[in-house]
Amino acid sequence: MTTSSLCTEALAWLWQVVLSPAIEALAPSRCAACGEELPGAQLFCDACRAEDPIQGPSAPLQVSGVPVFTMGPFEGKLRQAITRLKYENHPELAAPIAATLWRSLGCQPIGPDAVLVPVPLHPKRFADRGYNQSALLAQELSALSGLRASPRGLCRVTNTEQQARLKRKERLQNLSAQIVPGKLGSGEKVVLVDDVFTTGGTAAACIEAIRAAGSEPVLVVAVALTPHSSADKPQPRILRASGGVTALASDKAASTASTRR
Repeated sequence: MTTSSLCTEALAWLWQVVLSPAIEALAPSRCAACGEELPGAQLFCDACRAEDPIQGPSAPLQVSGVPVFTMGPFEGKLRQAITRLKYENHPELAAPIAATLWRSLGCQPIGPDAVLVPVPLHPKRFADRGYNQSALLAQELSALSGLRASPRGLCRVTNTEQQARLKRKERLQNLSAQIVPGKLGSGEKVVLVDDVFTTGGTAAACIEAIRAAGSEPVLVVAVALTPHSSADKPQPRILRASGGVTALASDKAASTASTRR
């Protein structure tokens, strides 16, 4: 095991065992969008919820033959919540976001033996940020559902250029062979967990790695789906460059979405 891998696991352990419980015990609950203090554990305050309610699950979508579930479009208050979790050093928001996501999942076909695997973050980016937001979401979903989480089920072996800066075709090329099986055994039923679903390139690369490990991806779960620009009027298309990704995507939406890894 490399030094960077050991450091990554040590930081993950420190967060999960020491820091996260301490933050939850000491810090008051706050609105994930505006930061106002809340009387209890919930995602948004009454004002934010009334101003911009979550629009609900996306229309049916698949990536490499695997169904995709998202809680709502990546816009408004939900976008603010994800941005604060991901880029503004608010890892404590993973808990209310995951709780809302779990309630939204409803009757999705997730068996009791499924394992939750987050989209991986490269160790360097993990060290810069201090946590992998997708892994935090997977851990919180595990606590809520009783399903096992595998934070290092997949590994990102190359520190790729931030995906939000790339066009769709460049994204798919950038992800080729960058995600590999980690501590994922064969024969697992895998639910892939991410924060934002954009073009499907990242999910397709993860699905390819899951299948290479001899496991079966059964569902992709993301908090939000990048919406289309109304000016582009995009049509459904098949992205054939990475494992047969079926996605509703536009180049403009892909290049402007805030989904930096």
